[in-house]
Amino acid sequence: MSNEKKGKELKLDNFKITGDIIKWNGSVIKIANISYVTNDKFELPAFPKLSVVLILFGLLLRSFNTAAFAGCVAAGIAWILYWYFEKEDLKSKTLLTLSMNSGTRIPILFTDENFLKKVLNVLEEVMKAGSIGHQNITVNIKGCDIHGNAKILTDMGIK
Repeated sequence: MSNEKKGKELKLDNFKITGDIIKWNGSVIKIANISYVTNDKFELPAFPKLSVVLILFGLLLRSFNTAAFAGCVAAGIAWILYWYFEKEDLKSKTLLTLSMNSGTRIPILFTDENFLKKVLNVLEEVMKAGSIGHQNITVNIKGCDIHGNAKILTDMGIK
């Protein structure tokens, strides 16, 4: 598939913000090193037009070779079904991308768009503050929960 975003995203269960750093699975980044944060939907794959050609070719072979007819039609239909299920799966996913000052991009996979909006708001407030001191925030992506002892959460009405 031509979708360059596919397979490069981090499928995290959670990440933690403590002071001025973000931590997950042994990785750490300093909030001051983040130049911007974006959220993008995945590019949906185009309909596989060659699958229709394959099905039509199979129909042409129907009177000559029953096995070739069945194989071509089955392969064409399977290709269309694969495309459909991949497209539907990608519709429900969004990437939160942390773009670093160095040019490195760290994409994090989210499946709940409303929760992603809450996370973006929290990250915006943390980036404005520059640090949350000795407080912490845990973002549970899998469970769609944000908790911690940071005053920012109380101010935002999240706690």
